[in-house]
Amino acid sequence: MPSLPWKPLLVQSVLLLLLWLLLAQGGTEAKAWVVALPTLVLAVIVSLRLRRPHRLRLRWYLLPAFLFRLLLDMFRGAVQTAGVMLNPGKRLRPGLVRIALGSSGEAERILLLNILNLVPGTLSVMLNGDTLLLHVLDRRIDVASEVVRLQGRVAALFTDGGKG
Repeated sequence: MPSLPWKPLLVQSVLLLLLWLLLAQGGTEAKAWVVALPTLVLAVIVSLRLRRPHRLRLRWYLLPAFLFRLLLDMFRGAVQTAGVMLNPGKRLRPGLVRIALGSSGEAERILLLNILNLVPGTLSVMLNGDTLLLHVLDRRIDVASEVVRLQGRVAALFTDGGKG
């Protein structure tokens, strides 16, 4: 188990102890502590086991620009899809495209897949490791470079919680 900072553990322990005192209505008898201390230790151990080792933090100041750009991409995708659909001389070539994703975290990938489902003409089918299977309305459109670009913008939204 990686080393954990002691300050959060101490704060968590004190908060759990205060909660115990509140629930026990301030009972400070010796026999109450026989139950309280092992329960406190067990609660801290369980919370350490359940703690996620890697946390991401959202860079809120980048969110408005990201959402604006996403709306532009969605509009562009809608116009492009409508153009392909309404052009009688151009036949659609729907299909599945495999795209290798870069080294991003699970939360970032899930957000990316959900965003791709919002963009007209694309549908996330499956994520297997670093490979995304994407259904597109027209395989002639270079979606791979767009996905990589979007993945970079999604990654920029987050910072590693451990690095501050």
